[in-house]
Amino acid sequence: MKNGRINSTNDIEVYQMVSPKFAIRAAVGNTGFSHLLQSLQEDLVRWAGEANELIIKDTRACTIYEPIDQTAYTANGRVKLCDGFVALECLTLAGCVIPFLYKKNRCTNTCQNSCCSEIAPSINEAICNNHRAFTLEGCWVKIHGPVNDSEEVVIQGWKIPMDEDGYVKMIDGIPVTACTQYIAWQLCLRMGDNRASTFERIWYNRARQARAFINKKTDSEMREISKYWFPNRFTVGGRGGNNGNRR
Repeated sequence: MKNGRINSTNDIEVYQMVSPKFAIRAAVGNTGFSHLLQSLQEDLVRWAGEANELIIKDTRACTIYEPIDQTAYTANGRVKLCDGFVALECLTLAGCVIPFLYKKNRCTNTCQNSCCSEIAPSINEAICNNHRAFTLEGCWVKIHGPVNDSEEVVIQGWKIPMDEDGYVKMIDGIPVTACTQYIAWQLCLRMGDNRASTFERIWYNRARQARAFINKKTDSEMREISKYWFPNRFTVGGRGGNNGNRR
C-alpha cells in the first residue's frame, strides 16, 4: 500500500457521481443568494450543466455512462428507450434475443458494410420469413415481424447518469467544487455583483484542477510509461563521472 492506496496491476478509477444540486446549493450559499434558489432554478441547473460540459470535454469523463437493464412492454410494435439512453448491447423479446436490422436505404450502392449483406436482411425479408427483429427510430425500438401488445422486452445497454429529478450527474470532488465557482460567477453576473471577477478567476483555476484530476494516470498506466522511458536493456548512471545512460 502506498499513499493510502492498494497497489494493483489493473487499477481502474471508479468515479463517484453526485447530483448537480450539491454544487448549486453550495454556490447560492457562498454568494448569499439562497433566496434565489427557487426563482432562478432553471438558470442554476443550466449553469451547472454548462460547467460540467466544459470540465469533462475531451477528457476520460466524456464516456462515463452507467449500465441500464430496462424492461418494457410492446404497444403497437414499439417500446420507448429510457431517458439518457446512449448505447445498446442486447435486446430480448419474450425471452429470446432478436437481431438488429439495418435500413438498406441509408447506404450507397458501393457500401461494403454488413448492413448490405445477407447477415442483415431487409425489413420486408424479416416479415415475410416470419422472423422478428428490431430497428431504432429515435428514442423508440420498433419491432418488425409478428408481435402482440404487452410482450416483454428487456434492453441492456448504457445511459447518461441522472439523478431522481432528471439532472445529469457529475463527478464528485474537485469537479463539483469547480462547478460551484462557475455557478457563483454566473449568478453574480446576473445580479450585478462586483464579486463576479473573483469567482471567474477561481473557476478557471478549479476547472484546470478538475480536468487534471479526471485525466490523471493510474498506477498501471504509469508503469507502462516507465517501461517506455526506461527499458530493461538500459541502466541509469555510469562510471567515471558519466551520468548518462549506458548498455
